[in-house]
Amino acid sequence: MAHKVKSARDQSFYDEMMEQFRLFAERALDLQRRLYDADANLAMDLVITEETVLDITISPLECAHENSMLDFIAETCPQRRLNKIWYNELGASLGGFWKILKEESILTKISPPMLQEDRKSSLHHSWWYFPKKYLFNFWNSLDYISYLITFAAISIRFFKSTTSNNLARRFYSLSLFTMYMRFLHVILMSRKLGPKIIMIKEMLKELFRFIGILFVFIMGVGVLYHANIYPKHVDMWNPAGWEYWRIWKIIYIPYWQIYGDSFLDTFSENSTAPCTTIQSEWENNPDIERCSQYDWVLIVIAALYMLISNLLLVNLVIALFRLVA
Repeated sequence: MAHKVKSARDQSFYDEMMEQFRLFAERALDLQRRLYDADANLAMDLVITEETVLDITISPLECAHENSMLDFIAETCPQRRLNKIWYNELGASLGGFWKILKEESILTKISPPMLQEDRKSSLHHSWWYFPKKYLFNFWNSLDYISYLITFAAISIRFFKSTTSNNLARRFYSLSLFTMYMRFLHVILMSRKLGPKIIMIKEMLKELFRFIGILFVFIMGVGVLYHANIYPKHVDMWNPAGWEYWRIWKIIYIPYWQIYGDSFLDTFSENSTAPCTTIQSEWENNPDIERCSQYDWVLIVIAALYMLISNLLLVNLVIALFRLVA
């Protein structure tokens, strides 16, 4: 609810609700610690015991999970309870391993909204809550992407077949890659490797958020490069095919400069060979590149851009990763 208030731009009400949330979390942590110190076994049983409050039937551990109360879940009591459920009852044998896979593939994937119908009615969630929770799951998203890519590969292979089938092969290989990435979900059972997989997943989220900032820098510097290397260039969207569009040349140099490649040779005059200075030739034949022009300002721009991208932006990503870890 607090996030809905924040989206409505009611900052004061949002701050008040978050303060109440923090107060509730502190009291829950204090109560849990006291119970655990008094009787550890009883406390571990209570965190998974469902109770009905305000017509909502839920256990403390489930409530903490659904409301992202990570401090509560990270306490010794819930962790011991989860370890007992996970490792002692499921993960300690090969049979437990297959049981996990069976539950994952059958119960969770096939029809999670139907299987959780009773849960939905007890918590009084909206009809969209559980489908949304399922659809926006990271691992389920990998499933959807893999299925879509595989379907696209099969469609291209049978309906747009060529002698080389290069496009279909690319889609097939990409589909195989996503399937391998999806298999990482199994490694979550490992005590040592499981947390690292979670860290990688969270780092990817931060990286994708950072790409928006990076894209602005790349496009700005790329257009600046292109305008000075190829002045008065109007053939931006070549009708010969999308692979000849100038957008790829615009983002090519600034993107690879992030990794330390300076491309100083590219800024020299007539660096592309074979090339031509006749406009009709490079417009009619996309395989012939336009000759580049030298401008000393490009060296200055490249120096400033690499200073910002390599020292500032890259270290910003590292700082974000440290917060996740």
